Amino acid sequence: MPFSACYGLTLLCLTMPLFLFAQVDHQCNRPYQRTVGHVNPPCCIETQNGTIKESVSACYIQNENTFSNCKIHAYIFTKGNKTWCVDPTSSWLQRRLQRLSTKGICCVTL
Repeated sequence: MPFSACYGLTLLCLTMPLFLFAQVDHQCNRPYQRTVGHVNPPCCIETQNGTIKESVSACYIQNENTFSNCKIHAYIFTKGNKTWCVDPTSSWLQRRLQRLSTKGICCVTL
C-alpha cells in the first residue's frame, strides 16, 4: 500500500504542472489581432498617465524612434476615430492589457 500511495503522489506531482500550463491564457500569442478594419494609428508625441475608462478596439506599441518623428515610447489605444497615447509606466496599464487580452485584443508593435 505505501508503494502505491507514493506512486500516486509522484504521478500527481509530475502531471500537475501540465494542467497549470494549460490554464495559461495564450490568446495574445495568436498571429493576428481582432480589429475592425485596418487602422494606422497616429504617431504619439506625448503621453497621458490617466486611466482610460472607455472600451478600446485595438492596441499598438510605439517604441522610441519607431518613425523619424515619433521619439517616445507609448501604448496607443484606439476605438473608431479616438486615440489615446499612454505612458508605458502608468500604474494601471498592465491590468488593462490583461483585460484586453482576455477579449482577444493584443498590442501590436509598430
